[in-house]
Amino acid sequence: MRNINVIKDEVERVLNKFYRTLLRENGFDPSLAPTIRIDDAEITEPSMRLEMSKYIYGTLNGSRATAFKLIGLDLDDEKAKRENENEKNYDTIFAPRLTSYTANGQSVGTETQSGRPQSNTDENKQQYDKERNKKTR
Repeated sequence: MRNINVIKDEVERVLNKFYRTLLRENGFDPSLAPTIRIDDAEITEPSMRLEMSKYIYGTLNGSRATAFKLIGLDLDDEKAKRENENEKNYDTIFAPRLTSYTANGQSVGTETQSGRPQSNTDENKQQYDKERNKKTR
């Protein structure tokens, strides 16, 4: 990518010089020549724009407007869509189904605990479980 950006700089200079020369040879003021700018190769790649958007919003605490604009989304349009979804209660309608990725293996509404059942009366085993669970978390 760095080589592409170096070439880009050279092409910009050559094109700018070409337009100034072309205008001068045809009797026009060279200051009327357009200024040619070529975007960096990294920023034109979609995955790079997405990473940059995440960096601006998440790390630099930039605005949503800046992050959305970078990936080609309109903030006002996304805001209207989000408000519409909230009004229509889409979060509960499209709640994720329980799968091995969204459920913890316990039946819904039960408390999740690790280790041996509390009904086990062996104090040594209960203490061992408590210490082991503290270390793994």
